Amino acid sequence: MSSFFEVKNQTEDSAEIYIIGQIQTEKPWWKDDEVNNENCLRDFIKTLQDLKDVKNLVIHINSPGGVLFAGVTMYNLLKNHLAHKKIYVDGSAASAASIIAMAGDEVIIPKNAFLMIHKPIVGVAGNALDLQKAIEMLDSIEVGMLSIYEENLINSEDKDIIKQMVQDETWLNGEEAAKYFKNVKVVDEVNIAACSNFDFSCYKHVPKELIKNEINNTNDELLEKEKLKKKELELMKAKLRLEIS
Repeated sequence: MSSFFEVKNQTEDSAEIYIIGQIQTEKPWWKDDEVNNENCLRDFIKTLQDLKDVKNLVIHINSPGGVLFAGVTMYNLLKNHLAHKKIYVDGSAASAASIIAMAGDEVIIPKNAFLMIHKPIVGVAGNALDLQKAIEMLDSIEVGMLSIYEENLINSEDKDIIKQMVQDETWLNGEEAAKYFKNVKVVDEVNIAACSNFDFSCYKHVPKELIKNEINNTNDELLEKEKLKKKELELMKAKLRLEIS
């Protein structure tokens, strides 16, 4: 797992933040901090503190989701930041990442990119009491999550529709998202960012477009590697010919 966010093109007045991959609360405990170049929620909090004086934040999101608590925290931090926030969904803003996308003053979503909203998921083991506690926790988390979606609705009367979408696991393309959520601007289809390293296995209704994109990106990577191998082979042959002559 690599860093899930990166700051680029920082100036005195602006900065770009790229949120890519799995959103995590903590760095993996099994990795040595001295060689661990990953970042986590704590690093994101510090980054926004360092950027407290910028007037414009451009945020690119391409993420399958991650830890919901981290997503909610990032949403609150961005929502309260005084900068103008322009958010681009470059491929998918799924699960916790869809919460973060709600923080934008402008949210740019291509017709072939997606927001995904669903019920929170947790892995749990234990007895019946442990499972009951997990259910109660998930219900509480869902209430908080729904409140964020609802406060960003164009029409508050759509809250029951959004609640059902959460129940069903719903992937909204740019045009669909713009029907329900504030500040969403739809743009034409683009070559969406690679999702080939994302784990969508816990989701039930992943759009074919994303799966196709994943396959295409994998094929492109294989073709590129094959080209490099051929180039290296030609260089070796040329070197041998020079040595023989």
